[in-house]
Amino acid sequence: MPNALLIYLQDHLAGSEFAVSLLSDLAKQTSHQRLAEFSQTLLTEIESDRIVLQNLIEEQQGSTNTLKNTLAWFTQKLGQFKLNLDETHGQFEALELLSLGITGKLALWTALEKVPGMITHLHPTHLMNLQSRARDQFTQVEQFRLQLAVAALNES
Repeated sequence: MPNALLIYLQDHLAGSEFAVSLLSDLAKQTSHQRLAEFSQTLLTEIESDRIVLQNLIEEQQGSTNTLKNTLAWFTQKLGQFKLNLDETHGQFEALELLSLGITGKLALWTALEKVPGMITHLHPTHLMNLQSRARDQFTQVEQFRLQLAVAALNES
């Protein structure tokens, strides 16, 4: 029987692959300088969170699921046909996707708090820090997203 925790962690790792790819594209493709700089900073934080996930997967005697990660990357690249990251509406939708993903990541850290015996790699304080960082990331992404909302939703 597959390890449910391992599958859960691999799913979140695939989600982080999507976020990393999207943030990398956003940092490079947008002419909105503040958004590009923010995307690069957030990308560094998400990559740090990915390392934590990879360590947790290794602790469960698992490996990264290359297929899931590749599909996440590919899905994000396909999304570029819809999202023009140099237009306000595309930036708005990209930030909304990131916002949803960060909410999912917070749910992950919160769920892991409920199964401390299964996760020995993370000290409870570290887990609280990850939750706090996810909340901060969500707040920052939402500020950018809502700043773009009026212009993005009024585009013809």
